[in-house]
Amino acid sequence: MYSLASALEQFHTDVGRYPTTQEGLNALLERPQAEDSSLWKGPYLRQRPPLDPWGCPYVYLCPGSRYPKGFDLFSCGADRKEGGKGKDKDVYFAPSGR
Repeated sequence: MYSLASALEQFHTDVGRYPTTQEGLNALLERPQAEDSSLWKGPYLRQRPPLDPWGCPYVYLCPGSRYPKGFDLFSCGADRKEGGKGKDKDVYFAPSGR
């Protein structure tokens, strides 16, 4: 998850914003169709985003509900559903400084 967050930060540095939820993590691999796409200097990942430890895609939201000035990036845990406790608990990336 750290490599995804690092790629998102580099996108933000270049473009001046994070990818929207609609653009998703795909914006790290392919230039988005937005007006500011000329600022894009990617790709920011060498291959498709990795899956979480349970074999599922990470959930990406921007703006985030947990981190509204940035993004939410998380795994839904072993149960593959939002929420849960123990091994089913969601695992969030906590951005620093934003």
